[in-house]
Amino acid sequence: MKKDVFNLFLLLCMTAALVACSNEGPSDIDFNKLTRFDMKDESKEWMITNEDQLLELRTILNGVEWEENVKSEMTRKEDANARFFITYDKNEPERLFDYSIWQNEEVIIMVDKESHIYGQLDKNQGTILKKILFAH
Repeated sequence: MKKDVFNLFLLLCMTAALVACSNEGPSDIDFNKLTRFDMKDESKEWMITNEDQLLELRTILNGVEWEENVKSEMTRKEDANARFFITYDKNEPERLFDYSIWQNEEVIIMVDKESHIYGQLDKNQGTILKKILFAH
């Protein structure tokens, strides 16, 4: 009986440790909880807090196909840096996710250099996102 209780306790501790140490990645980001979006390029900084624009951003970001554990090297400096503010619980601080953004005529690429997470938007999604992000 004591051995069964000990084994159950050990199993619960190991499960709790696995949950607590799980890696954060876009699969863990709920873009539906996006409450603010900050951008910075070489000449200016701006933020998006307008609910209509955030709704558009949420829709686009939820459609991005993210690749994890990808080490990406770009041939040029990023066009902008972005920070996602995600609020999971109103009683806790927002969680921040930083990404570098590159754009060209065809695609927008977003990379989290620290977590090695890469996302690419196609031309249609990219065009909509450019209008939201770079119109400021």
